[in-house]
Order: sequence, then structure tokens, then C-alpha cells
Amino acid sequence: MNPDWETVSHSLYSPDFALSSYHLFQPLKQFLASKSFAKYEDPKLALSDFFDSQLPEFWAKGISDLPIRWTTVVDNLGDYIID
Repeated sequence: MNPDWETVSHSLYSPDFALSSYHLFQPLKQFLASKSFAKYEDPKLALSDFFDSQLPEFWAKGISDLPIRWTTVVDNLGDYIID
């Protein structure tokens, strides 16, 4: 483990962190909604296209939002959070 990294505790389960809530999944869902896959390789190529099309700001926002979301979950003792 890198000595410059800080380890933070993580709640075992939080309804606020459902897969559909993560920064990546909603834009990915929209990107894939209009796609049709005829060959086995097509989904892999589509995912590569999606990842390649995202600007650095997209990834930076996802990372910078994590402490805020984590704090919100901890402050609410893991209860549901409705945005």
C-alpha cells in the first residue's frame, strides 16, 4: 500500500451506493441505449468507445464527488438518500 494514501472506512452496504447511482453508470446506460450488438466483440468495442469519448473532467468529477457522497451516507447512518 502506498504510504501517501489514506484509508477510509466503508460501510458494508448503503442503498445510496446502488450500482445505478455511480457516476459512470447513468452516462454509460445512455450511451449504450441506442446500440445494437450483432457480434460478440461489439459490446467490448462499444465500451472502449465510451471510455475513450469521456473528457478528463468527467473522470475528475466522479472522483471528486466520492468524498461528498461518502460523507452523506455516513452522516445519514446508511439510510436511504433521495436526491
